Amino acid sequence: MAELRAMYLALGIILSDNPADQIEGMIWAVLFIGIGFAVYFLPSIVAWNKGDRWSVVAINFFLGWTLIGWVIALAWGLKQDKSQIIVQTPAPINALPVLCPGCRKYSQGGSNFCSQCGMKWALR
Repeated sequence: MAELRAMYLALGIILSDNPADQIEGMIWAVLFIGIGFAVYFLPSIVAWNKGDRWSVVAINFFLGWTLIGWVIALAWGLKQDKSQIIVQTPAPINALPVLCPGCRKYSQGGSNFCSQCGMKWALR
């Protein structure tokens, strides 16, 4: 309700005959429009560094004017990304280099494929 009163006040100041009041009214109007855009696009701002940010931006842009669309976009933007677990198996410490039968180049010992040509070897 206070925002509405302030907006009507800003509109009244813009329509005033006094140039100083008009400038003040324009400043207030720009401020309220900027805050409005920031609140409207809050889900997109929150999700900007997430993996599915463009989905949140699309939902926010097209359905954000409905309360349910805005809430869904905000919840989606606040959702945590799935953690990616990368498993690396270390090569044996004293493994001998392996000769590739395809390209006849040596690769690191303990590897399952050739580092030169990419040929996969049969497990030993």
